Amino acid sequence: MSKSMAIEPASERIRVNTICPADGATGLIEAFMGMPDTPESRKNFIATIPMRRPLTPCERARAAAFLPSQDAEFITRIEFLVEEFALSRMLARPASRMRAR
Repeated sequence: MSKSMAIEPASERIRVNTICPADGATGLIEAFMGMPDTPESRKNFIATIPMRRPLTPCERARAAAFLPSQDAEFITRIEFLVEEFALSRMLARPASRMRAR
């Protein structure tokens, strides 16, 4: 969507980007896991993340602060994935089949 929306305002130096955050340590983790948030289910969930920890709200905020900064002034039309591969791994495996490694 950001690629289509960014074309027209680009000539006026208006940038359009999309932040795509992955799973994280928020109140929605139970809904994302598809099961009750118990110590065991959280442990199994975290075991599916290569960095062995969920994304924090602060890390999401840093991504959101980066895109409008001068360091990103020539970045437009991107889908900024803030994930660490966890989301793609979770989508490939139903939550009911999660196992700790």
